[in-house]
Amino acid sequence: MNVFRLLAGLMSGVIVGTPAYGQAPDPRAGDAVELFRAFCLSTGGTPDRALAILGEGNALAKRLPDDIVRQAQGNREGGIGWAVRSPNDAEIMLDYDNRGICGVRIREADEASVQAAFAAIARDLAMNVSEANAGEFSSQTPEVRDVDGVRITYTAHSFPLGDRQVLLALTTAEETVGEQQHFMTFAFVEQAD
Repeated sequence: MNVFRLLAGLMSGVIVGTPAYGQAPDPRAGDAVELFRAFCLSTGGTPDRALAILGEGNALAKRLPDDIVRQAQGNREGGIGWAVRSPNDAEIMLDYDNRGICGVRIREADEASVQAAFAAIARDLAMNVSEANAGEFSSQTPEVRDVDGVRITYTAHSFPLGDRQVLLALTTAEETVGEQQHFMTFAFVEQAD
């Protein structure tokens, strides 16, 4: 069973539209961003849909042991994650940490394709937030830095969702660093008391 096709039928209440993110020059980028849209954006970052659809694993998604998830999440306890093999052979990790961050890690894909597919989601969100007069959609200037000889680019956007503020972020690298090359996250911004 193709998880991505199954998701298309379950996408009621989606925050964004359904453009063809899979049409990126590197289709692995489109697959990863579509997974991010389906399991992070459309759910408000909660793991309920992943638990219901992916469960303990199937042909395309395998539930990861707690120690692997903990290592990927900076040794924080309480997270869950799945290894996903996309229709275009992307190796992706979908994970939720105990602080409420939903993330999609991409083992390897063309950096420009990932950035373009993620930018398409940001444009859709900006338009939807503007049309709903829900508040301001803001984008930070991308930060580029060199980490151990590898160029890393961090891009972030924020927008209101109900009475909370969302931070949508993408970190890309020009090559694989450790176990991943790219990482996108959806999280609610903590409000200072």
